[in-house]
Amino acid sequence: ASGTSFSIGSRAVTYTVTDKANLKTTCSFTVVVKDVTPPSLSCPANMAIDTDAGIHTGTANWNLPTTSDNSGVAPQLVEKTGLTSGDDFAVGATTVFYTATDGSGNTALCSFTVTVTDNEASKVSCPANVVVKTSASTATATWPAATATDNADNDVSIVYSKASGSSFNVGTTSNVLVTATDDAGNVATCTFTVTIQDTGKPSITCPDDISVNAPTTGPSTTVSWDAPATSDNWGVDTVTST
Repeated sequence: ASGTSFSIGSRAVTYTVTDKANLKTTCSFTVVVKDVTPPSLSCPANMAIDTDAGIHTGTANWNLPTTSDNSGVAPQLVEKTGLTSGDDFAVGATTVFYTATDGSGNTALCSFTVTVTDNEASKVSCPANVVVKTSASTATATWPAATATDNADNDVSIVYSKASGSSFNVGTTSNVLVTATDDAGNVATCTFTVTIQDTGKPSITCPDDISVNAPTTGPSTTVSWDAPATSDNWGVDTVTST
């Protein structure tokens, strides 16, 4: 009867009229209920993850989007970018798209973003400690280059607090700081020492031999002379006499 609830789809309605002589005539028509409403589709929230340890990608995991449809039949869910939960994602932002299509061809679209950040610092290795021996007041020290490896950057920037070939004062031990920075701005450091050892003996020049006559009043007399001339590449510490 008119006012009846009809489900999505097509249904024929037939009427029959009968007269008092029991003669009958029928007619019919079709009721078509069209589904023009897209499914309901809800994607996961945007995701922010770090790269996995030692590699340049991050693994992203998520639950499938939730869907429903007015037909009562679950719509077909399709991921449109070829990416699924558990895949590896490159550094940066990647958009994941899903569609849900019901039996009437109505389609809904949703998306979310997976952002992968490289927060892993490079692994930097310093040269061995350097020892230079000299008899001069300064010495030039050289050393092999530091090395650095990174999970995502093949060209890590390496900076030294003192460059190889620098001059150092004798008798000192200096720390050289090595800083490695990858293209994501992550910083790693190491240090090594440069020691300049003194191998030069000090020089001393004594006065000439002195000859004086003893006085007639006794066996001894006071003798004076200028102090010996001394020098050293690091500096004279003490001068003693016997």
